[in-house]
Amino acid sequence: RHCHRMKYFAVTAFLGLLAYLAWPFYHVWQLNQAVVAGDRASLSRLVDLPRVKIEINKKLNKEVDSVVGEVSSSFVRWLQEGIHRLGNDAVERLVTLDWVEAQLLAGSPAGRQEGFLAQVSYAFFDGLDRFRVRIGDPADTPVHIHMRLQGGHWPVIAVYH
Repeated sequence: RHCHRMKYFAVTAFLGLLAYLAWPFYHVWQLNQAVVAGDRASLSRLVDLPRVKIEINKKLNKEVDSVVGEVSSSFVRWLQEGIHRLGNDAVERLVTLDWVEAQLLAGSPAGRQEGFLAQVSYAFFDGLDRFRVRIGDPADTPVHIHMRLQGGHWPVIAVYH
């Protein structure tokens, strides 16, 4: 009887672990589905847009840590041009759901119809509550997204290339 309980506990724990490991992958799939369908409501639920803006602004301030990693020269150019044109609120005005969607689809030959899943070259945990996805070939200029477990789901909190 004790052995039966231990087996039940082990199987339950194993299934729970599998579910936890699959959870952010499911959110990446949902993100792709929202992009393919042009579903703005789902996209806005899956992307924490204020946090994406905060992380880009933190990256601009060299003295503050940001989850945004090494950015490409084209990303820096885009930011510099935006700041030159729009001033200090450039990130606020440039980083929109449309922009996030464009970044996700940047490497997709068929665009919205195909989505971005076929271009994912890396997706894995970066901690217990953090998940990273790289879209595109690392030799090119891939798009990086970071997700963080918040309130029972995995919203995108950073997007950059």
